[in-house]
Amino acid sequence: MSHDVTNAQIVAALILTILTSFLFIIFYRKRRESGVNALDWLIAIFGGVALLGILQLGNLLYHDDLVIFKYSDVDSPLSLNIVRTVHLIVLLLLYLMSEQFLGDRLHSTRLVVLSSSLAVYYFSGIYFVMNDVIINSDQMIPFARPTKFDELVFEFIQLMVVGLLMYVFYQQYLVTDEPTYKKYIITIEIAVSLFFVASFVELLEHFVNITPVDAFLTAIPTFLLLAYFYWKSPNFIYLAPANILFLQIVSKGGQLLYAAELKDELDTTDFLVGPSLTSVNVILEELVAQHDDEKIEVKQFVYNNGFILFEKVGGISAIVQTDRASGILKRAIRYLIREFDATFHDQIEDWKGNIQDTKDGISPDDIFKKCVPIVQSKVFLSTTTAT
Repeated sequence: MSHDVTNAQIVAALILTILTSFLFIIFYRKRRESGVNALDWLIAIFGGVALLGILQLGNLLYHDDLVIFKYSDVDSPLSLNIVRTVHLIVLLLLYLMSEQFLGDRLHSTRLVVLSSSLAVYYFSGIYFVMNDVIINSDQMIPFARPTKFDELVFEFIQLMVVGLLMYVFYQQYLVTDEPTYKKYIITIEIAVSLFFVASFVELLEHFVNITPVDAFLTAIPTFLLLAYFYWKSPNFIYLAPANILFLQIVSKGGQLLYAAELKDELDTTDFLVGPSLTSVNVILEELVAQHDDEKIEVKQFVYNNGFILFEKVGGISAIVQTDRASGILKRAIRYLIREFDATFHDQIEDWKGNIQDTKDGISPDDIFKKCVPIVQSKVFLSTTTAT
């Protein structure tokens, strides 16, 4: 090998590969057992980092033997550094996971900032390499021959993504009442904050003379804590810190697919959800009726010192009465709609008057409990359990 490789570098890459591969397998099996969609992000991220470790080992051991690991000063000026490219992809997966956990959809302003940063990053890299304006600090991602400017843009992207992750768990802490989960979030937030500070110091190194910091080392405890808490409680991110009084799921054709009324204790056998939700549905139809000149979309309104929430995914809508209109609850309800549609899609398309359990014995109540964990601690009557 023409480049210097130490045993410490090989051992570090090997440990990273083994650890993340192990976590990838754990979450893959957990996902199959639990069916919780939130775990898909952990699978993608740990799988990506495991691939990153494998490529890093290959780069260290076969740098001069395999074309994919050779630097651009040997071949074309734009040859790709595959290791650093995967590093950037993993960072973008972390960004998308943060957006998913925050609001279940991409935020337009943050998406524009990130997209603009990536555009500057790539176009400046191409410009500098094509014009041979190169500072060989061996730090650039994804091009093999870097410039300090590209390092600065990459570290800004990293800081933005880690800051967003920190904001996600801060928002979840504010709306979470369960003491155990609050402890989880505080622990994760401390680890993410260390990662954020290290990333910020790396960015400052471009402007002031300070002691260098490796942000990657502080990322390790962050990811291990995330892995631990999501392994213990895969539904953690869908915890709804709010009391749900009733819920109704309606198809695009207006059929009542499912309804449930929740209570702290069983004090009556009367099933009151049907008529009360039917009345709300009539109000909804009147409010969101399409006219020739306008379309009205109602997401929530105040009702009996609480809120009525309306969530829609595809052609299925959910109407929920709750005491708190939290973002996490809305996300959990959207998750419920997607899972309900995926599980009972054939029955919804071929509507026969009610939803039956699947061949595997999965009922609408089971889907409700899986997608909105707070339901598991409640007594509820539904169109499945009511007689």
